[in-house]
Amino acid sequence: MAMSKEEVKAAVVEVMKKASIDKDFRNMVLDDPAEALAEVSGGKKLPDGYKLSFVEGDPEADETLTLPKLQADLSDEDLEEVSAAGFCTIMYFG
Repeated sequence: MAMSKEEVKAAVVEVMKKASIDKDFRNMVLDDPAEALAEVSGGKKLPDGYKLSFVEGDPEADETLTLPKLQADLSDEDLEEVSAAGFCTIMYFG
């Protein structure tokens, strides 16, 4: 049986708690998040097509940020258009 969105959120909270004190479980979370969520939710699975990932923060960093999804690659024409859009002409009348 698949988890609801609310159950996924609750399971993530439990995963975070357990991963903060159990090194082996933490490694499971990083290697196979779906398995880790199933373990804390009594065997329930993520909904079909639902993908979840965890990253381990750098303890020396003030923050760990997640990059957004990579957008489609831009063609050379697109890149020229984007770079031209940033071009600014300053006219000085003195």
